[in-house]
Amino acid sequence: MKKQILLLFSAAMITAGNMFAQTYGRGVLTNDGSCTATGTGGGCTDTYIGSGTGANNTGNYNTFIGADAANANTASSENVALGYRAYYTQNYQVAGPWSSYNVAIGNYSLFSILSTSTTNGYRNTALGFKSGYSNTTGNDNLFEGYQAGFSNTTGGSNVFSGFESGYY
Repeated sequence: MKKQILLLFSAAMITAGNMFAQTYGRGVLTNDGSCTATGTGGGCTDTYIGSGTGANNTGNYNTFIGADAANANTASSENVALGYRAYYTQNYQVAGPWSSYNVAIGNYSLFSILSTSTTNGYRNTALGFKSGYSNTTGNDNLFEGYQAGFSNTTGGSNVFSGFESGYY
C-alpha cells in the first residue's frame, strides 16, 4: 500500500506559492507488483517532474526533473536529466527501449544529444550549465563545469573539467 500512495502522489499536481511541478505520471504500482501505466509513454519505472518533461518518452528507468527536461526523448532508457532543457533533443527511435546511461545535471546540459544508433550518444556525464551542450553522438565523455565541453560534438572518451574547458 505504501508504494501505491507514493506513486499516486507523484502523479498529482503540486502547488506551493509560485512553485508548480507536475509529473506526466506514468502509472500505479499495485501490491502484486503489476503496473497500470497511464499518460504518454513510460511506465512505473520513470519519474518526471516539470512541465513538458519526458513528454514523448517510451523508455524505462529514467528520472527527468525540470521544465522540458528530456522533452524529445523517445526510447532511450536509464538516464537522468536534472535542469531546464537538460538532455533535451534525444529522440533516436529503435524498435524497443535501449539503455544509453546518460546523466545531465544543469540547465541545457547535454542539450544536443542525438544518437543515430544504439552504438553512439551514450554513457556521457554532464555536470554544469550547458556542459556537453553540443555533444550529439559522442560516447563515454565527462563534462564538468560551466559550459565544459560545449563544442564537443562527436568526440568520445574525453574529460572536460573546469570553466569553459573545451568551449572553443
